[in-house]
Amino acid sequence: MLNKLRLRLRALFFKSKMEDELQAELQFHIEREIEENIIRGMIPEEARCAAIRRFGGVERVKEESRDVRGIRLLEELWQDVRYGARMSLKNPGFTLVAVITLALGIGANTAIFSVVNAILLRPLPYLHPERVVTVWGANPKLNLGLDKIPNSPGQFIDYRDQSDVFDHIAAFSNDDLNLEGNGEPEKLGTTLVTADFFAVLGVEPALGRTFLREEDQQGHNRVVILSHSLWRRRFGGDPAIIGQSITLSGASYIVIGVMPPGFHYPHGADLPALLQFAAQTDVWAPAAFTPQQINLRYNWEYPVIARLRPDTTLRQARTQLSDIAARNREQHHETDANFDVIIVPMQDQIVGDFKSALLILLGAAGFVLLIACANVASLLLARAVDRQKEIAIRISLGARRLRIIRQLLTESALLSLIGGALGSSLPSGERK
Repeated sequence: MLNKLRLRLRALFFKSKMEDELQAELQFHIEREIEENIIRGMIPEEARCAAIRRFGGVERVKEESRDVRGIRLLEELWQDVRYGARMSLKNPGFTLVAVITLALGIGANTAIFSVVNAILLRPLPYLHPERVVTVWGANPKLNLGLDKIPNSPGQFIDYRDQSDVFDHIAAFSNDDLNLEGNGEPEKLGTTLVTADFFAVLGVEPALGRTFLREEDQQGHNRVVILSHSLWRRRFGGDPAIIGQSITLSGASYIVIGVMPPGFHYPHGADLPALLQFAAQTDVWAPAAFTPQQINLRYNWEYPVIARLRPDTTLRQARTQLSDIAARNREQHHETDANFDVIIVPMQDQIVGDFKSALLILLGAAGFVLLIACANVASLLLARAVDRQKEIAIRISLGARRLRIIRQLLTESALLSLIGGALGSSLPSGERK
């Protein structure tokens, strides 16, 4: 075993020396055979030809000798790669056309699949995302052109206080606050949330804590949670920021937490076009509804998210909230007369009506890739016709048919790898 290992290592790292030794050994045997043929009465030229015929081709004997070393596959693969690279450089026009064709096909598929993976396949980055739902209102007589509209603070409080199908329920809205001090002023994308917002999503802060119920009330709401990117950008990632005061739009707020990197909700795509949020939330602050906001039941500005109890089905939640909406229609006839409630799983809310379109687009991109591969295959066949003489010479010199096929496959693989790398490097459009 040690001798075999030593031989293979020597063949791998001292290849030139072993090739010289192999050539010298073969030359020695051929010369001995020539001498014996001359002794038998052959002329020198005839003796050399007979000796070479007996060996069956010097290159074939060399390949059989390399088999004994146990690293032939690695050697041949490296040879094939180098030869394929030389052939690609020798025909730059063909290589460029083939690579660009593959890059376009692969790039289109990469971009579309990135979107499909992010929206349809990848689970939401929340705890038990299958239990997270969105709660909307429905009022066809408003003529807003939307099948789902946000809720008013009063409706949200009714759902929160009168239902028992949710572990947590929260409302949110957007705002802008200006960060003052600690450098240049900066407008921050702000999301106003009720106390259970982060509990609904099952996300814990990287530093500090989330909001308390009492902080979601007027007079106690001067606290904020920072996004990880804002914390790193404006506060240098200082852990001591927790408990410190910052100035937002002229008011003093205490920083109580920093969210983990990558956390972001809501996305603009999650909401109706009428209520598109900024692409990035920098700070979260308590919504802290005032009595006037609660009583003013036609300010439909607050999407609602909730986490179902483990033993509760979506049908049960819809039934209970529909009963609450029915009572509201009777009690608040002027504002809630035509209102009903819609509950949609978070994943379906994000996908919306785009699932079929995305799958069709993915299929179309797949056909584009098939067409690209067919075009490149045609180019390779055309080039193979021009290389018939080269292949015939290699076979006559002792190259095995399998080796030639493997060489051609290696050249195709090189083109595919270059095209794939170029296509994958194109912008995928996936939201990070």
